[in-house]
Amino acid sequence: MSIKDVLGWATNPIVGPAMIATKPEPERAAIKDELDALNANPAAKYRRLPMSDFPFFRHFPTLLEDRLNHRDDPQFFSESCVEREEAARIEVPIAHIGGWFDLFTRNTVRQFELASEMASTDQLLVVGPWQHGNFVSEKLSGVKLPGSTVDTNQIVFDWIASRNRDSKRDESSPSAYIYVLGANKWRAEQQWPIAGTKVTSHYLRADNRLSVDPGPEGERSFDYDPRNPYDAKSVVGGLPDVGAHHDHPGVLVYQSDVLTVPVEITGWPSVELKARTSSTDVDWLVELNVVSAYGTSRLYSEGITRARYRNGRDKPEAVVPGEEVTYTIEMRPTSVQVQPGERIEIAISGGKFPTYERNPGSFIDLNTCTEDDMVVSHNDILSGVTGSKVNLPIVPVEAQGEWIKNPWPGSLKWRLTMGLTARALMSVSGHATT
Repeated sequence: MSIKDVLGWATNPIVGPAMIATKPEPERAAIKDELDALNANPAAKYRRLPMSDFPFFRHFPTLLEDRLNHRDDPQFFSESCVEREEAARIEVPIAHIGGWFDLFTRNTVRQFELASEMASTDQLLVVGPWQHGNFVSEKLSGVKLPGSTVDTNQIVFDWIASRNRDSKRDESSPSAYIYVLGANKWRAEQQWPIAGTKVTSHYLRADNRLSVDPGPEGERSFDYDPRNPYDAKSVVGGLPDVGAHHDHPGVLVYQSDVLTVPVEITGWPSVELKARTSSTDVDWLVELNVVSAYGTSRLYSEGITRARYRNGRDKPEAVVPGEEVTYTIEMRPTSVQVQPGERIEIAISGGKFPTYERNPGSFIDLNTCTEDDMVVSHNDILSGVTGSKVNLPIVPVEAQGEWIKNPWPGSLKWRLTMGLTARALMSVSGHATT
């Protein structure tokens, strides 16, 4: 979860009062005053520093303090992770259901991959164009997504029925059902990642282009001021148009030529970013966007890394200013068919706030720093055959599975009921559904 999700979720009208109710009666009024003060100015809530002394949250260490105090300790978060050893102990079939715009997409897809490899039982993956808890909206950010509504209960019922003791497993049945954005249709796949996927490097060129041809050596530069952060919506906003934010001084954009044939990107994009910075610590944020013939720039995947953790989360280390470093940035899984007339776009920045907390631009204590500690970083993105590139999982036509109708459309009554529930949940979490 991002810092915005943590702060927003815990202070919403349902969770916040519920947390206060767990405290002794004499303490509740003062804690409620802190909660009300935070919610009175949401923008100030996210900008508030230092993180180590946060109103309302300081009364509930498990919400924020414990996480902050274990920034450099991956073991602290191990209980929420499924690794190979845990996956090998799975003895039951599992239906892994998630959305391309869910908070937990990485976890859903990765756990399916590990369980499929290590567990002794069948696994099912279903990923649609959904935000967290919203399986019924067929439009996000004004984009129509026909056939995307599903009855999640029916998914589970069908899965259980196909795996009971009296049923024989059909070896030819798909293990993954994915909604391919852009094509806006469901497809059944025998495995995930899709067999036949060709991971293809596209280079970030010094002439602003994104191309399989690396071009000559060169560089592009930008200055990033954490006091004036890049503030476009994150991918969990559901296909936001981020193009209007790309005139921010802390953003570089690279675009492919206009496509003449469809190109499908399905899987895990990643970036090898070769860069220099003037600071001792910075963040590197990458967006994967699709630019339409009308100029809208829709966000499909993103990833971020913090320079101090380039050698491991448990090995924070200051960056040597001016030193060339190659950073590996793992992006969220996605599935999009880019259409003729559109462009593939990569945007690079020094952060995205309030989705992610701000990096002060220095190798200092992140829990106690304030805006007074923040510095502007000068950053160079290097190009050429050994320069920066994005590795895109391209699925050629011959490797694509069977296009199918929505397998679980649900009844009208179910859609209406779940639609109202989803809108209530999304309004509480702060994520739009239109």
